[in-house]
Amino acid sequence: MLHLSQTDTDLLYFVSIRKAAEKLNVQDWEWKSTAELTEDIYGQFPAIHELLLSFRHAYQAWYDEHARINQARASGNLTPQQQKELTDAIQNRDSTRAALLAALP
Repeated sequence: MLHLSQTDTDLLYFVSIRKAAEKLNVQDWEWKSTAELTEDIYGQFPAIHELLLSFRHAYQAWYDEHARINQARASGNLTPQQQKELTDAIQNRDSTRAALLAALP
């Protein structure tokens, strides 16, 4: 059973933006909103912005897959199709995170 909420996934994205801005030495990153930092990263580091979006979408897809499993009350008893979809979501989440981390200084 997944013990995360949509709020947790949103928070991770916000933290990811802040950590990326810090690593990229975005000016005054610690005093800017997430929206401002997103604009700064998009303008100054468009490739990193794309990686952040890819990670966000992959993480959300992984969360959504868990939510579907929980809603179906299938946790611990997945069908082969559910197992494949969950495994694919995990691999995509992990690979997009790795790509983002590798691109950051």
